[in-house]
Amino acid sequence: MKRLNINKKQVVKSGAIIIMAVILIAVVLTGTINILMGKIVHSNKEVIVPDITGTTLNKALDILAKKNLSLVKVAQQYNTQIPAGSIISQTPAPGLTVREGRSIDTVISSGGKVVFVPDIEGKSLRQAELMLRQAGLVIGEQSRTYSDSVQSDFIVSQSPSAGEVAEKNSYINIVVSRGPAEQKKIKKMPNLLGIDIKAAGEKIRELGLKIQKVKYEIAPEINEGIVIDQSPKQGEVITKNTSVDLKVSRNEQSEKEVRDEVIYYEVTQSGEKREIEVKVNDKLGTRTVFKEKKEGGSKINIPVKVMGTATAEIFIDGILTETKEISLSGDSKEDNEE
Repeated sequence: MKRLNINKKQVVKSGAIIIMAVILIAVVLTGTINILMGKIVHSNKEVIVPDITGTTLNKALDILAKKNLSLVKVAQQYNTQIPAGSIISQTPAPGLTVREGRSIDTVISSGGKVVFVPDIEGKSLRQAELMLRQAGLVIGEQSRTYSDSVQSDFIVSQSPSAGEVAEKNSYINIVVSRGPAEQKKIKKMPNLLGIDIKAAGEKIRELGLKIQKVKYEIAPEINEGIVIDQSPKQGEVITKNTSVDLKVSRNEQSEKEVRDEVIYYEVTQSGEKREIEVKVNDKLGTRTVFKEKKEGGSKINIPVKVMGTATAEIFIDGILTETKEISLSGDSKEDNEE
């Protein structure tokens, strides 16, 4: 066999060439990668850092997400002024410019004397109690109302509102639903707007209610005697004790049709007190203007406001005894006497 003559110098030289080639390739690759990464980094848009201090962690995440920024919790501190789970401080500070993708370092509050009021509207009374207790709050004043949209024993509204800051152990006032009024056979105020005062008066009497006050307002563009405002409003719950106030249109040229008059009446001699009731009938409808017990021989002067032709009915102990016409001159003419 022949021996291969290997020149050691040639081997060393070849190895050195290979090593140099590898080093050169590594340098070229590293440079290329650095250039590409630099381009990628610098291609991100610059954004202004939003202020997330004082907000809840979830809200802060939403705010930062809109700026393509992220959040890192670096510490947690006890704070008596900022509710638990809220941001105490941030780095970078609000208003600075950073590139998208940057992380915002935050310090989170571990709680103190104040908390955020939870949203309990639409929740059941039991669930609302639990949510407030967990937040360190207490149910305060409770009132109830009928609601067509919120079922019975669920929360209609709250005060303070959801998201507001409140001191621990403070009271949250609530309004609880009674459910739809129709289910309880509750009467609601009808719409009287746009109808004349006489028709409105008839509707009110059908409901077993009384007109407490009628206010007239000059409205030349509306026919005279039309209801233009009412209290209670349409849809409000009414009871037998509800009084109705109306605002009625009046044309400027016929202001004198509503006038002040006085009803004069003398109680017959009897020696004992008798209940005297006086009702007025005119364009405003029928209403009681006087009801008291008076001694026999008493003289009564009753000031009234009337519209158009008007009559006064006199009841003694519940029995109609006289009907008087209230004339334009202010004198009461006796039409009928029993």
